[in-house]
Parts: sequence; structure tokens; C-alpha cells
Amino acid sequence: MSKLLSVSVASYKVEDYIRNTLESCVVPEIMDKLEVLVILDGVVDGTPDIAREFEEKYPDTFRVIEKENGGYGTTVNRGVNEATGKYFKLLDGDDTFDKEGLTRLIHELEDTDADWVVSSKRLIQEKDGVSKVESPVSDELIDELDGQTLRAEMIDFDLYCSMWNNTVKTEILKEHLPTLPGNCLYTDELFNVYFLPYVLKVKFVLDPVYEYLLRDRDPDDEAKKISLDNFIFIRKKILKFFGKMPKTKNHRTFRYRVRTYYQRLLMSILGMKPAKEMYVIYRQMESYCQRVAPELYDDAVNGGKKIAMLRKSKYNYWLFMILANTVRDYVTDGQLTID
Repeated sequence: MSKLLSVSVASYKVEDYIRNTLESCVVPEIMDKLEVLVILDGVVDGTPDIAREFEEKYPDTFRVIEKENGGYGTTVNRGVNEATGKYFKLLDGDDTFDKEGLTRLIHELEDTDADWVVSSKRLIQEKDGVSKVESPVSDELIDELDGQTLRAEMIDFDLYCSMWNNTVKTEILKEHLPTLPGNCLYTDELFNVYFLPYVLKVKFVLDPVYEYLLRDRDPDDEAKKISLDNFIFIRKKILKFFGKMPKTKNHRTFRYRVRTYYQRLLMSILGMKPAKEMYVIYRQMESYCQRVAPELYDDAVNGGKKIAMLRKSKYNYWLFMILANTVRDYVTDGQLTID
């Protein structure tokens, strides 16, 4: 029987988590429709042994694929290449699926031909297990949209999706997803953007499917520097891609996604130290965006009051320093995201 959903599990140094991850895919009533590709990004711990237990026990569902270590983006590349299901979804090797949500997703996929299926996600704190569900749409729209399919051009509301919310037609990814870079952080953001211009129909299945584990991390200064460099590198690629793409049916959602990424980058730079160095980087990013994606540059002031203030002041250095102090407390060190 042909598979309905391919799940690509990026696996590197996750021996303490991978069993729960793969166990969350074990739902007997849907496993004949599910393909789980465990992509081993190098063998450095006991992760492969655990993965092969599942492959041996459920050979029609689980497949273990070994590759040389190349970073997250290369696991996505391999997963897309190997996928045989009609739809494709990513799962990190330390995260899980909600089994009820996954079951509903599979049943909904049986009855749709949408290009993109959007679900909610659950965030789980590793230290205490406290969790909360985040929907990709505003609360007042959940009941109205759940179970519905809309043409892309009909979406006139903000749709906030990360890679955890996405289930995408595999054929779109095989045809249009460029090779993602290796040994680089934030490549999931490229995945999250590159398919959007090719979406014609969107299905909403707003139960939580993906469960994202918020692990405790304390990156050192060097890790933060690498993180920022990667962050800027990826966001530049996204801006350049946006600037080159002609407008399509899904342009509003595409633009909103890229605008949100760009605004978060600027706010993250604004909130990092040393402020003098960040001031230069901030201005360089604004210049780059204006050059390669002028529509996005103009749109970035929507919901971006601090961005608008700095532009109006012609990037006054002292205003930058004042705003940096107000932002810094809201930037999560090492994660480069805004609360």
C-alpha cells in the first residue's frame, strides 16, 4: 500500500530522546499509511541501535537511513529525496507527536488534496513538563477554520507557521525545494519559506500534532556568535529568495512569513551585545533588505514600531542604544527569538 505521510526524523546525539520520539509514531490504526524515515546524521551514540529496534519491529513503517554528519539541513534534503508518501512532515529526534493529533491528521489527509496542511503545536518544558498549545491562527478563528480548506488567495488573515505546524505535499518539495545548506543553524526556516509560493490550497487541522520539547540550554559566547552569524546568513537567503519570486496566489502568507522572520532578526540584533557592533550589523541588514527585497523592506514597519522609529530617525545612534536597552530583556540568549 502506498504511504500517505512521510515523516523525516532528524537524528543526531538524541539517544536519551529518540525512543519517545519514535514511539509517538506507533499508532496501529494508521501505521499502514505512515512512513517514518529516521535520518542518522552521523553515528556518535546509541541512537542508531534504538532506531533499528523500531525498524525491525515495524519494517513496513520505519526505515533507518545512515549518512555522514552534515547538519540539520542535510537531513531534510535526504528525507525529501527518500520520501514516498503523498505528504511530508519533519520531526526532530528529541520531539514527539501527539498520537491523537497525528491520527486525526492522517484521517484528514485521506480526504484532501490541499497543498499545505496547517496544524497547532504543543510546547513542553523539559524541566517540569508544563505545556501549552499554540495555534497558527488567532483564537477567534480556530472554530471557524478547523477542518476547512481555503484557496490561498482567500487567506486575508495572519497565518503564523513554523516548521512544526507544516505538512506539505511531497511533490511540491521534490520539485521546488532547493538543496539546504549543511553545518548551519536555522535551515528549518528555509524549509518553512521555500514551498510557500507554490501553495494553491490550504487545509486547517488545528488540533496539536507536533510536540516541541523546550530543552534547557546555556550557550557560551562563542555559540551565540555562531548562532547570530548563521541567523543572518539564513535570513539573507530568505530575503533574496523573496525578492526574486514573482507574486503568486499565496503571496500574502509568503510575505507575512518573511516579514516576521525579518522583524525578529532586527529585534534580535537590537537586543544583543555589544551594542556598538550590533548597530553596524543592523544598518547593514536594513541596507541589504532594501536592495534585494524592497517590497519586504517597506512592509517591515507593519507591526514593527521600533523599526519605523529608527528609520524615521535615519538610524540615530543614541536612539538605537535606548531601544537596545528596552529590547534586551526580551531576547532569549542563544535562541534569538522575542517573547
